[in-house]
Order: sequence, then C-alpha cells, then structure tokens
Amino acid sequence: SMPHESDRNKHRSYTATCHLDGEILSAALFDVILQESGFDSAFIDLSDGPLTVSGDYHNARIDFMTSRKIAFGLKEINRSKILVLPGYGGADVNIRALKTLGRSGSDTAASGYLYAFKGNRFWVVTDVKGILNINDKNLGETVPVLDVDETKDAASLGAKLPGRRAVHGIEKYFNEGG
Repeated sequence: SMPHESDRNKHRSYTATCHLDGEILSAALFDVILQESGFDSAFIDLSDGPLTVSGDYHNARIDFMTSRKIAFGLKEINRSKILVLPGYGGADVNIRALKTLGRSGSDTAASGYLYAFKGNRFWVVTDVKGILNINDKNLGETVPVLDVDETKDAASLGAKLPGRRAVHGIEKYFNEGG
C-alpha cells in the first residue's frame, strides 16, 4: 500500500536535507579557511536564507523577490564581509523545510544569490577547467567568455553548462540593469 501523503513528504524532506548536507559543510569549512587566512567572512546557512524556494523537494524554484528581501537584511548585518553561501538548495519558509534546486542546482543557486544580493560579482568554484572551443584554429583551447544567450543556447544543445534555469537569476538581474 502507498504511504500516507505526509509520510512521503517527510521522506522527501529528509532526503533533500541529506543531499544538501555536503554543500552546507563545504561552505562552512570554506568560511573557516577564509577567516583563518585573514579575510572578514560570514557563513550563512541555507535555513537562514536568503534563497527562498517553493515547489518540489528535489526540483524547487527560487522566489526571487522574497529572496531579495531576505538578502537585503543579511547584507546590512554583514556589510563588509565576504558572504559564504551553500549552493544547490534553499529554504521553503512556508513549511520550514530545505529543498534542492535539481539539476545544475549549484549554478542555479549562484545565479539566485547574485540576483538576491544585487551583486557586482560572484564566483562559482568548480572542478571543470572550462568550455572547449574545438575548431581548426583553436583545437582544445577554452572559450574565454560566454554571454547569457550563448550559455542558454549551448545548454539547450547538450553542452555541459549550467541549464537554462540556472542562468535565469543572472538574466533577470541583467534585465533590471544590474
């Protein structure tokens, strides 16, 4: 027999939280490394915002406007600090649960953070060396820059790039003049 609906949701909430544990621990450790290296940084846990999400536990969507409101308060509190934020998920404040952002979730989170904080720059730390430009002249060289449209097009064609949804926050912020 099928489990009761609330039991299924408890399981999905638990598995989403387990999936996010590594992201949270990595960000907290990175904050410690920054502080011990003399930087003024602050770790902000997913449960403290600013990424507010809704929808499925394993494929949530960012609520950009609510995220921006929460980010504004966090930015005021941590005015001069480097903010260290975990990727891949956010908090559904309506039900007090963590949810993942699905495929390309860390890139989606970075894009959401840029929008929420009205940032002037952000870094995504990855193990990928770059996007290869393979043609007769530049065999094996990496592409130095892609704009938002090129990124979305390439992702749609199967390139190992952030998906179309992952760059939505960047595109939204750019369209506002950011």
